[in-house]
Formats: sequence, C-alpha cells, structure tokens
Amino acid sequence: MIPREIGREHVLRALGRIDRDGVPRGRQARKFALVHDEKRYPPKYVLSIAAQLAIGRHLDPEEYGGGHETNNFLRQLAFDVISIDLEAPSRRLCVARAVLDIGLRRYEVEELGRDCSRPAWAGSFLAIRRLHDQDPHAYRARLAAVARRAAELGADWLLLPACAWIYSGREELEQYLAASSSLQWVLAGAFSEQDDERVLVVSRGQERESFDDDKPILMDLSGVSAWAAISSTIGGVADGTGVKSRALQPEPFTAPRIVLDVGHNQYGGRYTRTIKRVLRSLSQQTSGPSAFILSFWHYAHYGWICYWVEPRDASFIDVQRTELRTQDEFVDYVDLVSLGLDSAR
Repeated sequence: MIPREIGREHVLRALGRIDRDGVPRGRQARKFALVHDEKRYPPKYVLSIAAQLAIGRHLDPEEYGGGHETNNFLRQLAFDVISIDLEAPSRRLCVARAVLDIGLRRYEVEELGRDCSRPAWAGSFLAIRRLHDQDPHAYRARLAAVARRAAELGADWLLLPACAWIYSGREELEQYLAASSSLQWVLAGAFSEQDDERVLVVSRGQERESFDDDKPILMDLSGVSAWAAISSTIGGVADGTGVKSRALQPEPFTAPRIVLDVGHNQYGGRYTRTIKRVLRSLSQQTSGPSAFILSFWHYAHYGWICYWVEPRDASFIDVQRTELRTQDEFVDYVDLVSLGLDSAR
C-alpha cells in the first residue's frame, strides 16, 4: 500500500534526486512513465524515493503495485503518467465524455425557448441556468463528481457539454478548475455574463486556451492533434473554416485526428450527416480512421439510442458507460471512450 503521507512536494524532491543520481539498473520504466518538465521517470521508483522523503524509508517493490495503483496515486497529485509499453499492440487514449441530465423533458426545454430567436439553444441554456441558480453549491458538486469519476476511471481527457461550467465570477470559476486539477486535459463548455458562451481548455486545473462558437479550433493536447468546437460549428472542419490554436499549436498532420464536440442538447438523427461529413473530410487528410466524440445534455425520462461516438463499432474504439445519480435524482453518465491511437494514424 502506498503511504498517504506522500505529497506532491515529496514527489518533486524525488524527481530532483533522480536527476542527480540517475535510475539504478532494474528500476527503469517499462510500461509507464511520469512526465515532468519534458523528462520521463519510472513511476514506481519515483514513489519509492518519495516514501523515503515522507516516512523515512524506501518502499520495497513488493509493498505496492505498479500500473493502476501507482499511476492513479501520482495522477491524484497532478502528475502526468503516460503509457510507453512498446510491446503493446497500440497506444490508447482514454477520453471521458460526460452526458448530463438537463432535468426536463424535451417539450419542456422547447417551451422555455419558444419566444427566443434561437429557441433550441435558448431553451437548453435557460434549463441549465436554472439548474445552477436553484442551488449553485449542489450544481458545482455535481460537476465535481463527474470530474472525480473521470479521474477514477483513468481518463486522460474529460469532455463536458455546453454551458456546463456556469459561473458568476472568478471565484466560482476557480472552484470548477480546482475540481479538475487531477485530469490532464478538460474541455468544458462554459458561460458567464462577462464572457458569454465559450469552451475552456484546462490542463491540471490551469486555463490554457479558450474559444467561442464562431469556428472550430485545432489544438495539440500532449502530442495528440484534436479538433474542437461548440455544437454545429464543428461542420467548419469539413468546410475548411477552422483555425489553429495559438496557445496549443499542433504539429502539422503528424498526430491522430480526434474531433471533440461540445453540444447543448440531445441532437436528432440529422446530426449524423454533419458527423459523417466531418469524418470524410478528415479521412482525406490522414492515412487512418478518425474518431468523433460529442458531449451533450440529455432530456429527462427519454429513451435515447445515439451515443454520438463515431464511427460506431470501429475496432479501435471501445466505450464503457458509468452512471452517476445525484440526491436530486439526476442521472448523469460518464462514458470512457478508449481510442487506439496507433490505429488512428
């Protein structure tokens, strides 16, 4: 068992000691590596040194498990751990896609936006805003539970739907950021009176990029090239109107292509045409298949079939569903989408 006395400061000191003394034979990284300041370290050996600094003795390798136990412990301390298993058939990226309960039936959402110029968007936004305003603390706790579950599942990224992070000021935004600090990347739909609707791109609780619903944006997320957009503006990927991120500039056409869509509500079958058009466009730019993942708000008591992870039944995509129920009987889902990156090149 890993001693709970070990903190982030002990791990950082352990990394410094490894920089000075090196890694002994037999303790090199084989399947996973802790990445810090663009250098790689063997996670299990790092924890052994950190334990000596925290409790006064090294850990014997038989005292604690490598892989899941060690990696999750380090990730909870906001360190990046990646797979380097050269014997594995493919490197995999795990994206936690949130599907959140909007709390109303479809006709109730449509009724909310009936008198607005954009009824579908307005109805969804007003329903989400009402969820937040009724009890901001409970609402933030609900979003924190989603982030926590994503981290427990071992997700690299978390994708949240449009307007999920509603906040009235910087202090409230900081609470969302703190709740996501154990995740490598989070793309969260956000809304505030000051900034209107946008997507925040966050790494370990720190804002790295943001964009609005004007055009899709191409970003590099730890070596993986990904398109992202709000709702139907994702069609700009196929139309050639997308732009490159300035803060997270991607390498040109070298990484797998993944499309992340931050959606408002439960789209109908017509949205499939947009998805297929985007995937066809990407297939012309890359030698392998590409993946499309949509996060959205689902209607209450609605039997829906479309999971909006495309292409369906592809061999390089695996989806596992986790259900989260709140005390108010909201039913949220965290879908762990595992992608074979080598297959998607």
